[in-house]
Amino acid sequence: MRPFTDIQKRWILLGVIVLGTVLRLQLYFIGRGLWLDEAMLAVGIIRYPLPMISHLLDYRQQAAVGYVLLTKLASVLFGDGPMALRLPSILPGLALLPLIVYIVRRLDLRFSAQLLGVVLVAFNPYLISYANEVKQYSLDALMAAAVFGVFVSDGRWRTPGLVLLLTAGVFFSHPLVFVAAAALVAEWIRLGVRDGRMLFRRILPMGALLLLFFAAHYFLFVRQSIDAYHEHWYTMNYHRDFFMPLTFWKLETLLWFPRSATRFMTHLMYFHLPLVGLLLLGAGVIHGLRSSKLRASTVLLVLSIVFAALASSLQLYTLKTPRMMLYAMPLMAVLFAFGLQAVLRMEKARMFVQAATVLVFAVAVLPPLGIRAWRMTDTLRYGYREEVREVFPIWMQEKRPGDGTYVHYRVQPIVHYNCIRTGTVRDYPVHDYIPDEHLADSLIATVGVRGWAFFSNTDLAYQRIQGTLDARYRIRYSWSHDSSAVLLRLEANEE
Repeated sequence: MRPFTDIQKRWILLGVIVLGTVLRLQLYFIGRGLWLDEAMLAVGIIRYPLPMISHLLDYRQQAAVGYVLLTKLASVLFGDGPMALRLPSILPGLALLPLIVYIVRRLDLRFSAQLLGVVLVAFNPYLISYANEVKQYSLDALMAAAVFGVFVSDGRWRTPGLVLLLTAGVFFSHPLVFVAAAALVAEWIRLGVRDGRMLFRRILPMGALLLLFFAAHYFLFVRQSIDAYHEHWYTMNYHRDFFMPLTFWKLETLLWFPRSATRFMTHLMYFHLPLVGLLLLGAGVIHGLRSSKLRASTVLLVLSIVFAALASSLQLYTLKTPRMMLYAMPLMAVLFAFGLQAVLRMEKARMFVQAATVLVFAVAVLPPLGIRAWRMTDTLRYGYREEVREVFPIWMQEKRPGDGTYVHYRVQPIVHYNCIRTGTVRDYPVHDYIPDEHLADSLIATVGVRGWAFFSNTDLAYQRIQGTLDARYRIRYSWSHDSSAVLLRLEANEE
C-alpha cells in the first residue's frame, strides 16, 4: 500500500478532530441539568460575588481560583443555566484537540503514532464527559497539554510562554504544579545538565517563580478550603484508601501499584486489555529515554505523573478516581504514541510480529474507546443521574404551608441550586450524610404527618426504607425520571 501524502495525513487528522468535536458538542447541546458533583461546585459559584475570594465554596468543594472565576464570569454574562456554567469546561475540551495535533506533529513520530495519540485524546470518554461538566478537570488537561506544547515548540515566544504557564497557570489548575515541576527538570536536561550557567540563569529563577506563585495560590485560596475538607470525617473516609502508601517495603504497598495501574488503564484509558496498555506505555518510556530528540520530552511526561504519585503518598493529592489524573491523559497519549513508534521501528523483528502487536493493540484499545465515547453522548445511557429539573416545579407548585420536606443528601446540592435559580426560599432542613440505619427516622422527623421527600434514583436509599415508608405513609404521588430523582408526596396513615 502506498504511504499517505502530507495532504492526506492532514485531512485524516482533521477528520479525527472534527469527530471528537462533534462528540463533545452533541453532549453539550443535549442540555442536561446539573448532577450532584456539578451542583456542589455551582452553588458556591453563583451564590457569591467573588467565590473563593470573599467566601469559601459550599459543600467543601475545591477548585483552582482561575477556573472558579471563569465560571463566575460565564454565569454573569450568560446566566446561571447549565450550558453557561459548562462553558469554561467545553471550550478547553475543544481547544485540546488541535493542541494535541500540534504536539504530535512537532515530535519525531511516524504518522501511525501521531494518529494514535490524537485518537486517544479525541475519543476518550472521560475527556468527552468532563468537557461537559461544571468541573475543572477539562481545564486541567488543557493546561498540562499547553505546557508540553510550549516545551516542544521553538521561537522567541517559547521561553516567555513557558514562564507564563509555569507561574500564572497554577491559579487555573491545581495539578499543573506537577507538570510545571517536571517541565523545569526537563528544561534543565534539554539545556544540558552539566551547564551550570543555565542552571543558575534560567532553571533556578523559573523554579523560584513557580514556588512563589504556588505558595501565593495555596495560602490565599487553597489552605482554608483544605482545612475544612480535612475536618469533615466523611470526606476523609471517602478518600482514605486512595492515597499512595509510603511504606514501600510492605507487601500491600507493592500490590497497590499493579492494582492502581490496572484500574487507571481500564477506567481512565478504557483499555480492554490493561496489560497491553502497560506494555506499550513501558515501551514508550524506554524508547523516549533512549532517543536524544525525545529524552527531555519523555522526562517531562513521566515526571508529571511521578510527582502526582509522590504528592499522593504524602496525602496531598488523592487518586480516588481517574478524573484526578485526567490532566495526565494527553501526556499519557503521547507516551503511547512513543510506544507505537518503538514497535514500528523494530527493524530486526519480523513483519508479522509488528503487525500482530499493532493488531492486538487496536483490538484492545480502539473499539472500547469508540463504543464508550459514542455511548457517552447517548441521552438514555448517560446523563440525567440525580437531575431534579423535572420534579422540582411540581414540588414548588403543590407544596402547601405546613408541609415538611426531606431532601436526601445525594440530591441536596441540586435542589439547592434550583432554589437559587428560581428564587425559592430553602425552608427545608439541611441534612449531611446519614447512615442507612438512621435514614427512616430522620425522614419521619422531618416530614411529620404530611410532606415531601426527594431521593436519588441512582442511590438505593429509597428502596432500602420503602417498607418503613409504606407502613407509616400513604404515598399519594410519585414522580421519577429514568436514572434520575424521585419525588414523593407523603401523608401519614390514619390510626
